[in-house]
Amino acid sequence: MSIAASSSWLLVETFRNDNHLATGFVDANHGHLRFVASWGKWLAWDGRRWQLDDSEVHVMRIAREWANSLWAEAGLLLPSLN
Repeated sequence: MSIAASSSWLLVETFRNDNHLATGFVDANHGHLRFVASWGKWLAWDGRRWQLDDSEVHVMRIAREWANSLWAEAGLLLPSLN
């Protein structure tokens, strides 16, 4: 994820919302995660097949990494905002 692409959520006021950030999460992880709404379950790609992430351990790890990357990139951007 490039700093310019992901930090635009911080620079553009209309991007500072849950919908924009959720779309970014989906775009960044479309090859690794799938949510099956009719099952209410997440699937994770294991390199060969989509595997049920019943305990949601995999999806939670990826979501935490995504959130941490947003904070890290915001931190890199903050000096230029002053």
